[in-house]
Amino acid sequence: MTELLAGRIALVTGSTSNIGLATARELAAHGALVVVHGRDPARAEPVAAELDGDVVTGDLANLDEIDAMFEQIGRRHGRLDILVNSAATTSRTHLLELELEEWTRAMAINATAVLRTIQQAVPLMPDGGAIVNITTSLVPQPAIGRGAYAASKAAMDALTRQAALDLAGRGIRVNAVVSGQVGSPVGQRELGRRSTSTPTIPLGRIGRPEEIASVVRFLASDDASYLTNSFVTVDGGRMHAAAVDGFPGPRVGGSHANSSSPTGRAGSGR
Repeated sequence: MTELLAGRIALVTGSTSNIGLATARELAAHGALVVVHGRDPARAEPVAAELDGDVVTGDLANLDEIDAMFEQIGRRHGRLDILVNSAATTSRTHLLELELEEWTRAMAINATAVLRTIQQAVPLMPDGGAIVNITTSLVPQPAIGRGAYAASKAAMDALTRQAALDLAGRGIRVNAVVSGQVGSPVGQRELGRRSTSTPTIPLGRIGRPEEIASVVRFLASDDASYLTNSFVTVDGGRMHAAAVDGFPGPRVGGSHANSSSPTGRAGSGR
């Protein structure tokens, strides 16, 4: 691996599983000292040991615990070059059945915590730092029962745009990765027993957490030095597909499966 991020200190929230874990590994592989974050020390500490990094723990719904995390980073490292907001909580309750407690927690972790981490990180950042937020394609493409999650991520998107403007004077770049469905445990639960091959995605499959992580690494690096206030969509082409049912599934035998295949339907692999 290259030393693209050599000497950088990076905090990845929610870095004990899924996209956050893949991102922590990706940044470390390119030379960053990664501060691993999770609520449970028993899960966070082994990841930090694997990456030869540091660890902070805390519930992102608790502002005091967020503040303590950054106090620890400042005391141990003196600065923070990269902040990746990957932690999230989900919600699958219909709006008419949504309890205020569930709504409030989604907003607390997916939006308010993002504001607080940015407020705490920036005083530790040298000019030219980078912030990357992980958002979702459910903001522009809502799904039934995902109202609290999508609304909280929409707030994150607004914070991303505002922070990019407010911090540009110091050369701190703020961008977001718009994640489609990936093969994390959450993504697999959404798929149920269906195959990871799906005709609703033009590339014919769901993504891997590592494919999100590599884009985060690019945005955090000097290779993206003229990129801010940008949203990079990583979803296999699904968001901008005009009619997803018309797209072929994965390549089979060097050609695309289509409606004239022996199965008589596109994307028969799902």
